[in-house]
Amino acid sequence: KGTESELENTRIRIIGPLSAAAMESYERCYPSLVKLHMLSELEQSWSMFKPSNNTPGMNEEKKVILMAQWDSRMRIVQGVLKERETMLNLSRVSISESVVPSGNKVVGSDASARAKKRYWLQIAKEARRDKQFSTATAAILRLSNIPMPEVIIERAKLLWDKEEFHKAIQTIQKTKDMLPAQTSSGGSSGLTASEISLSIKSPKEGDLKSGQSGLVDAKTKMTLLLARWLGQTGHNDNAQLTLYRDIMKTAPYWDKYLFEVGKHYDQAYVNTINTPEYSEEYESDRFKQAQKWLKYAVSHYGRCVE
Repeated sequence: KGTESELENTRIRIIGPLSAAAMESYERCYPSLVKLHMLSELEQSWSMFKPSNNTPGMNEEKKVILMAQWDSRMRIVQGVLKERETMLNLSRVSISESVVPSGNKVVGSDASARAKKRYWLQIAKEARRDKQFSTATAAILRLSNIPMPEVIIERAKLLWDKEEFHKAIQTIQKTKDMLPAQTSSGGSSGLTASEISLSIKSPKEGDLKSGQSGLVDAKTKMTLLLARWLGQTGHNDNAQLTLYRDIMKTAPYWDKYLFEVGKHYDQAYVNTINTPEYSEEYESDRFKQAQKWLKYAVSHYGRCVE
């Protein structure tokens, strides 16, 4: 009774200034709308773990649905780190409170623990994108003892954004090598650009596109990230193309992979036409080479949006 009464009184205190702010502009009333947003989630979380007739609170299925609703609402919130971080922390704490004792066991502890990890990871991503590296680092440290590939990827991205390029590449390379391979990737040496392009076939009707519904495994994601970073740090093409072939064996129709390969050929085309030896004569070797790179680039860009 006391908690519900306090929540209702808080709502009344927020709505008061909102009525006046709404008469002026959306920008003036937006902070109050965010507070109401957070209050609504607080009320929902209270119903999640509030005991009723000495039984545990909301069951796991309803909890998952509720968290999905929170995620959906979060996507339409303005990209202001201060507000988004506060909301994510509220969700994290609310999930912590949903762990309800029931006899000799704790109900919902596993799901709640997973959710808390996810919220810390989201805070790290939001802070990194906003260049708030100290906040991102603090969130990553909360996950330092958790061997999740997603945490390793986010830690490496943070290092990269802090311009610690060598450490970022090492972090990804070390973890990727420790993960089990999904398929054999032997015979990767000596791969040429034309070999990787010609070996990718258009998906047939009914084929499952890896990359949809989160089906791309962590090692494949790390491989693509490593290939992108090697290209940006001036490594030779063979190192990149070897990684691209590894991805081709596990996720040949992944849109992000196809886009990155398209970018690679796009850059190869630009480099070719900018060489002193380039000639627009139809029979010249440079012209033919440039047209081949252009064909591959357009082909991969097209496949990534199929």
